[in-house]
Amino acid sequence: MLFRSGGSDGPPISDAQEFVRFFKNLAKALKLPPFVFLGHSMGGTMAVDYASRAPKRVKAVIALSSSPDWKSTTKKDVALWNKNPDKAFRSNLPALFAQSTPIAVKEFYDAQLRETPPLSCRADIAACSSFDTEKRLKKIACPTLVVTGDEEAWIEGSHR
Repeated sequence: MLFRSGGSDGPPISDAQEFVRFFKNLAKALKLPPFVFLGHSMGGTMAVDYASRAPKRVKAVIALSSSPDWKSTTKKDVALWNKNPDKAFRSNLPALFAQSTPIAVKEFYDAQLRETPPLSCRADIAACSSFDTEKRLKKIACPTLVVTGDEEAWIEGSHR
């Protein structure tokens, strides 16, 4: 099944290994020299994972509000995206913002996220549960910056 999301066609990626292959192929297709990999949330996990598996391809890693794994993600979370996407969208918001974040910012984010097909969101949640990069953190030799907020839901992961 193909769908359109963010201007890209194709099935969503739902596995950490698939993301590594995707980034390797993208870097090769674009003929990128070693690059700085900046990622937010699961994107930070992807950056860490890729840097640990392709160290010659990454000059530096910047992980924003991220974690080396997402052990809190469960099959129940994936099932919720299949069963009740509206509830899944709503349940996502409280973990993403500081208490002082203006409601208008949260509403804007929610509206943007709802433009993403639920199938893509479900695939992202499934992919989160497939990452386990903590044991490879020591393999990252490039400069690494980890940024997190005091009210971050995943602050413990960012600290690791």
